[in-house]
Amino acid sequence: MWSLENIVWSAPHFGQAVEIIARLAEIDPGGRLSNRPAATLAAIFSPWHPDNSVDAVRRLAVLDAMRRRHPSVAWRLMINMLPRTHSIHFPIHEPAYRSWKPSSATVTYGELATVIENVVERLTQDAGGDAARWGELIVRISDIAPAERARQLDQLTHLAAEGAFSETDRAKLWDSLREVVAKHREYADSSWALPADEVAKIEEVMAPLEPPPSELHFLWLFQDYTPELTEYSIRNDHNAYFITLAERRRNAVQQIYESEGFVAVRELAVQAEQVAWVGTALADAAEDYCVDILLPLVGSTDRVDRELAASFVWRRFHASGWPWLEDVLSRSTLTDSQRGIALLESRDFPLAWERADELGAEASHAFWQNFQPYGLGGDFASVDIAAERLIGVGRANAGIALINLYVKRGGQQTIRLLGLAADALEALLVQEDIDFRTLRQHDFQQLFDLFYEHEDALGWERIGRLEWHYLPALGFDAEPRMLGAVLARDPNFFVQIVKLAFRPESQEIVEDPSPFSELEQYQATNAYRLLREWSVPPGYQASGQLDAQQLRNWIEQAKRGLKTSDRSTVGLQFIGSVLAKAPADPDDSWPRLVVRDLIEEERSEALEAGFFMSVVNSRGVTSRGLGDGGQQERDLVEKYRRYADMLADEWPRTGAVLRALADQYSEDARRQDASAEYFRRGEERP
Repeated sequence: MWSLENIVWSAPHFGQAVEIIARLAEIDPGGRLSNRPAATLAAIFSPWHPDNSVDAVRRLAVLDAMRRRHPSVAWRLMINMLPRTHSIHFPIHEPAYRSWKPSSATVTYGELATVIENVVERLTQDAGGDAARWGELIVRISDIAPAERARQLDQLTHLAAEGAFSETDRAKLWDSLREVVAKHREYADSSWALPADEVAKIEEVMAPLEPPPSELHFLWLFQDYTPELTEYSIRNDHNAYFITLAERRRNAVQQIYESEGFVAVRELAVQAEQVAWVGTALADAAEDYCVDILLPLVGSTDRVDRELAASFVWRRFHASGWPWLEDVLSRSTLTDSQRGIALLESRDFPLAWERADELGAEASHAFWQNFQPYGLGGDFASVDIAAERLIGVGRANAGIALINLYVKRGGQQTIRLLGLAADALEALLVQEDIDFRTLRQHDFQQLFDLFYEHEDALGWERIGRLEWHYLPALGFDAEPRMLGAVLARDPNFFVQIVKLAFRPESQEIVEDPSPFSELEQYQATNAYRLLREWSVPPGYQASGQLDAQQLRNWIEQAKRGLKTSDRSTVGLQFIGSVLAKAPADPDDSWPRLVVRDLIEEERSEALEAGFFMSVVNSRGVTSRGLGDGGQQERDLVEKYRRYADMLADEWPRTGAVLRALADQYSEDARRQDASAEYFRRGEERP
């Protein structure tokens, strides 16, 4: 695209370059990069900032050629060429070594008006009898000059009179025009609003297109939360606006039902953005309006029917209260499951679920199967009861989501909720068909952070078991504190984890994992994650001290277990890795004295390799400018060489590891320098 954008600036090649870009726009599958072909065309042909070297006459000629060969691309381009308030222009790529681009370009108001007038004329021609295209023009009708707007409205009136549009299309065009009228009357005091006489002209064009009372006529009332009403402005009288809107919706639904029946009302709900507004209007229409039709739809598997019935029950309950709902529950046409769901839609908790329990197990089960943990309000007092009931019907994930919303309230309720959260996590381990859409990594992290705060209440063993099972859910950089502490305390546990993660060193490598069971593969993955994320070295005290004797004892016992299990090399690598994570001594010397002494005493290449890789991996991802080179790495080279010079005489093996780190970063610096040099030269790196 950048190459073509460069060539567009060449006047002799303008038409050919635009033709190629138009062909690319036709086959563009879409994407997130900003220079899509259609966006490039819009910048090239921008009437007020054209990115090309040819005059307006040539641009319009090329545009006409595009209309003949690529009509859909040309239509979208011309729509983008119409003026828009507060629009922003993003220039295309320009030549660096050619003189194609003029040093300056000026667009006069006369030229701008001429180009836009020609574009509007072409848009009107190309719209023809296509209602969808006319809908696009109507949306932008206030952006064009009055004379051009009048010509478009005249053409639309002519087409409508000739019967060029179907009844459905006429209704959609009427709605588009109605929206323009309502918008400009709503904001009549704004500088951009059309004059009252022009708004009246649009109303005249709109009148013959108005459909008879039907779902198409009233659909606009149910498409937006706050549709523009010509008689009331939400800005001026908020309460009057919503009262009027509710009345308009109620009257619309009643009119449709009385003239065409429930089928037409349901069709309105199918097309509406929010089904609930239709159900609410049905409930407002009359005290028991449609009740015999809607109640059997409670809990339906069809989304529209289910939401219609739910919103109807909610509205009627809040208007008439428990006497109305009790009458509904007494109807023999309802199943116990439907009664439970009807109680749920009342949203009167905890009375609703207590009444469901009275109706029996089926009603209660349906209630909790459909209970949603959101939108309950900050003062919801029965979190523990609701969470426990959700877990009881196999919806542990919903129970966790509910607990996460309220668990930070403090006090004894927090302890109670954390216990329930642990129950839910344990239930999830054996639950089938889990819907994890209600749970996020943040949910798990928040719970485990609170588990750690209340270790005394839950017990470290229970938290550790949950950590083991939920390591993947805690994220790539999770820190399993309980299991990490166990690893640091118990060398035998460390050996068992190494055995789960790695095969014996004398065993041949198995390329195909199929001989291993799903459980074995799961355990191996978890064990490896635990070892990789282990950050607390054995002997490390809460005070920040590292007990040398405790560390040595732990390592000796671990080495015996690793040797017996034939996993010495990999085990020592992970020991070296966790030693690298030990913080510096109080005097900021690093590695700390205890670690340096151990490296010298052990004389283990595997341990030193683990130490080396842990330091390298702890750096993580880096970012830099394309021409910055390896300065970041050279700073690290200086750092580790300084450490090595300080320590090498007394701790030679430690010094050797530090020099190896310096050498590694020195090589990385040379590689980054080479990459920056290729960039500066404009060459592709081999």
